[in-house]
Amino acid sequence: MISVAIATYNGQEFIKEQLLSILNQTMPVDEIVICDDQSSDDTVKIIQELLCDKIYLYQNEKNLGGSFGVFYTRRECISKCYFF
Repeated sequence: MISVAIATYNGQEFIKEQLLSILNQTMPVDEIVICDDQSSDDTVKIIQELLCDKIYLYQNEKNLGGSFGVFYTRRECISKCYFF
């Protein structure tokens, strides 16, 4: 099982390209788990447009920001992966 965990915050510039690249790898992934820290740009909207049976989107209830927010969001994202 191949799981990809992505923590996002205001990543609209690259998220579409990143997701399409992951989905088009020669070794297919089983899931892409995305945890967003309440982006204020179009990151979530772009992800929602690409949702499929392999992409799971979770959002923090509030923006945690800073070092703690990055750590917490990554940890939560990894914990939601199937293999974990």
